[in-house]
Amino acid sequence: MLSIQPGSDENMSFAHDLTKLNMASYYSRHNRTWDRRIFEKSWAETDNYCLFENDILVGILRCSHDREHFYIRAIQVIPQAQNHGIGAFALLYAESLCKALFFRAIRLHVFEDSPARRLYSRMGFTELVNENDGTLLLEKELA
Repeated sequence: MLSIQPGSDENMSFAHDLTKLNMASYYSRHNRTWDRRIFEKSWAETDNYCLFENDILVGILRCSHDREHFYIRAIQVIPQAQNHGIGAFALLYAESLCKALFFRAIRLHVFEDSPARRLYSRMGFTELVNENDGTLLLEKELA
């Protein structure tokens, strides 16, 4: 069974380590440098959620919004729990948050070589902007 709960500062180390692990190959391929301080600063600026499978913490969802847009900042799932539907579950949850705040669309960035692009496409996201830095800005219009 999948579930989601609000995250807290107690979950930041788990989220940091998971994100760093999952993003390491992308950062290497796209010549980026990981900086824990940037992650910690962003943690305080996002709405953070813990993803559970059978009551075991398996991932995180991070969202934010400004006056005009709602963003998914990260969906990270531990490698052994990937391809269990957790990413789709997190996307649907983020969509419900977005709708509750009366936004008409949801946005996210993804590395252009990420297999997650297939999931985003299946879930209705389309390319809005090629950022020319190895990432794409995707958007999904909500009904």
